[in-house]
Amino acid sequence: MIPAVRLAALVTLNALPFGPGEELVFQVKMLGVKSGTAQFNVGAPEQVEGISAWPIVMVARSTGLTDVVFQVRDRFVSFWDPVGGLTVEGRLNASEGGKKRSMAMRFQRQTSQGPARVEVMVEDARGTTTASSDMAPDAQDVQSAVYWLRTRPLLVGEHDSLPIIAGKRQWTMQAEVMAQAPLETPAGRFDAVRVEISTAFAGKLQSRKAVEAYFSADARHLPLRFDADLLLGKMTAELMHYQVGESP
Repeated sequence: MIPAVRLAALVTLNALPFGPGEELVFQVKMLGVKSGTAQFNVGAPEQVEGISAWPIVMVARSTGLTDVVFQVRDRFVSFWDPVGGLTVEGRLNASEGGKKRSMAMRFQRQTSQGPARVEVMVEDARGTTTASSDMAPDAQDVQSAVYWLRTRPLLVGEHDSLPIIAGKRQWTMQAEVMAQAPLETPAGRFDAVRVEISTAFAGKLQSRKAVEAYFSADARHLPLRFDADLLLGKMTAELMHYQVGESP
């Protein structure tokens, strides 16, 4: 007989709106000009920290004039536990404007010392730094938080909050479903819900106001569009192509 807790987890797993094999490709614009692409892929399960986790891989590349002026080649992997719905580990390799850095985040949900903790290691031209700090037991990285939102009902009027870890920064993301209406994207026309998401990024990713995110109103909750008013200017990412993954 399957224990009740495990059975509930399996039911939740089978109800997830995405799975291995899913691919999402976005066109990124800065100030209305095509500047790059961002591709997201959910990979086959891997063992990470003793947990069967899905690697959610994001690859971002600059294109056109932006690629000449400020070349971007970023890769971030969130290892996500589909049963617990939580990040296990995050790994970044970034090359932006000729500057390279890497970062690794280990989410320790249960420790013999007590509270849940996150360990962060950053490597760049200045050397290697490490940090360890307490975190909320349900904290996620930013990328995982978007996929976590896809598991929510996303009904108009709904409000969700989630603790976020972004390197050495922590904050609580607030997400409110504002409205439902049709949305046209390069990938097609969808019935969509608009979600306002608060962020607390620093530097060039700092936003002047809440990010507007659009998800399909069907069971897949496909991310369709993101509008962010950054200090650098307005950035938009629109879904160009998608491939549905296998059932979990």
